[in-house]
Amino acid sequence: MAALLRLKCGVAAMPIHSTKAFEVGDWLKTFSFGARRSSDDDSVVAFLQDLSRAILKHKEARAFPDLMTFGYFCRKASIAKVRAALSDLHNRSGWGTVIHIAPSNIPVNFAFSLLMGMVAGNSNIVRMPTRAFAQMELMVRLFDEVAAQPQHAGFGSETAFVQSDRDSPQLNALIAQAQGLVVWGGDSTVERFRSLPKHPRCVEAYFPNRVSSALLSAQAVLEIEETALLSLCLNFYNDTYLVDQNACSSPNLIFWQGNQSQCEAARNRFWDALDQYLGKTYELDPVARIERSLNVMALADASQGAVQVDSNYEDIWRLTDDTLRTQKLRFGMFLEVDIKDLEQIPPMLRKNEQTLTTFGVDPETVFDTLKSNLSGIDRIVPVGRALDMGLDWDGRQMLSLFSRKTQVG
Repeated sequence: MAALLRLKCGVAAMPIHSTKAFEVGDWLKTFSFGARRSSDDDSVVAFLQDLSRAILKHKEARAFPDLMTFGYFCRKASIAKVRAALSDLHNRSGWGTVIHIAPSNIPVNFAFSLLMGMVAGNSNIVRMPTRAFAQMELMVRLFDEVAAQPQHAGFGSETAFVQSDRDSPQLNALIAQAQGLVVWGGDSTVERFRSLPKHPRCVEAYFPNRVSSALLSAQAVLEIEETALLSLCLNFYNDTYLVDQNACSSPNLIFWQGNQSQCEAARNRFWDALDQYLGKTYELDPVARIERSLNVMALADASQGAVQVDSNYEDIWRLTDDTLRTQKLRFGMFLEVDIKDLEQIPPMLRKNEQTLTTFGVDPETVFDTLKSNLSGIDRIVPVGRALDMGLDWDGRQMLSLFSRKTQVG
């Protein structure tokens, strides 16, 4: 089983190599460093299909929308669609071992990163968050169970889940040997890993700090029925509150499209409905509440003045000073901007803008209208799909990047 860790009492623990075990390095004796497969190896698809079944049928997994999303994504049909994007897949294989540095604040991001490496044909070492997430532990446990099945022999030795210190000598040594490196994290994290010695042909992908926005049609919000409004609240919640807006694709800047009276009425209806939804489903950690207040104080300092926050709601903090759009907004903090036309959006976007979610406005229409001015936008998707991940991310085709093409003939 992949990276199975057992306590002295013999009871199976979380199947991730602890920081201490990682540094000792005994796990490397059973890990197939440098192993790779053909990118059209159907045994990878079969493994992911069984992993999908294990996730989707597990009762505990149903409590985690992000884990369920991953379960749906790694179905056979989804992977087939991804592989079909490369017509020369039969001439491709993995580079070898890819090391993935997962972000500390997005529970299931590590699984999508791992999937990128597996589908391309690589063996993978995943440096996991040290923070305990229930869905993360469940995902790794289910992965181990599937990898232990006889028909999937090999995947256990080609996959390792580890934890390490920030400046781990063992991790740095492995990165110097690995054929690939994927880093998810803040700008400082990216710069640190960029500076490390690498294999001469190491393939690298870095995903630094990004920010995202949402575009809501005021008219659409005013016209929808109550059931559709509830669905909008659920989708918006999944994009934002589910991860406390820590995901780079979670919007913190909200564009309301319409005239002044429409935007005001739509805002009231939407935020009132979302507030009721949050009252039934959301509970912000007390430490995060304190951090949110400290963030507001920092915003006030950054803007050299008082920051006005709408206090009508407990966990919806609305800002209107557009000079704050470059500041970090989390834990239910949103900057709202009214617009009449789509052409007003580009000047308001940040340099590191990633995703624009839309409601009541077709993403294709937004792209066609603004494509000459959307240099920083990588995704335009409906509200509710901000956290959907695939093998195309931040403008890169990861399956192509992390597979090696052999020219034949």
